Amino acid sequence: TRGDRFEFSTRTGLIEHDLGGIVLALTRVPDHDLAVAAVWNSDTEQGSVVVWDLVESAERGRFDLPVGAQPWKLSFGASAAELYIADAHAPRIFQTLLFIDTPSDSSFTEIETDAPIVAMAYAQDAPDPDLLDAQAELGDTGDIYDTPGIERDYHHLCATPAGLNRVDVNDLDAGAWL
Repeated sequence: TRGDRFEFSTRTGLIEHDLGGIVLALTRVPDHDLAVAAVWNSDTEQGSVVVWDLVESAERGRFDLPVGAQPWKLSFGASAAELYIADAHAPRIFQTLLFIDTPSDSSFTEIETDAPIVAMAYAQDAPDPDLLDAQAELGDTGDIYDTPGIERDYHHLCATPAGLNRVDVNDLDAGAWL
């Protein structure tokens, strides 16, 4: 009848968590029930990396990047302690030693690039211990990684600089762009 009111509500099952800014990237930590989020606070112009506990649905901690650095691409290296963070506006990548239990203790160095990075990935090729053991059991004394012309046992970061139509490869062991 006239004047009656109806209210409807729905539950989507989604729970929103405030991480203190805009989440620009999110990825799972290898071999852990954790995620890392690249967060940008436009009011303070502060970029942070938040470690999120997926089981507890709670922030485990965070660390801040230099003022003005805007994290937006994330890539893990050989372990959960090795995190690479591309800056959205500056030509650099932060090579981070990530402490997942106490993220505020994390540290980083900067890798300079020719332009801001639009995509990146970690690549490695190291001897497989199981394959080496199987080779030894067969009495094979040759090195399975002695294929001429093929470099083995490397740790590289591949990055695509904005507007340059190429992929750059950084030798992380040598600390230099190839």
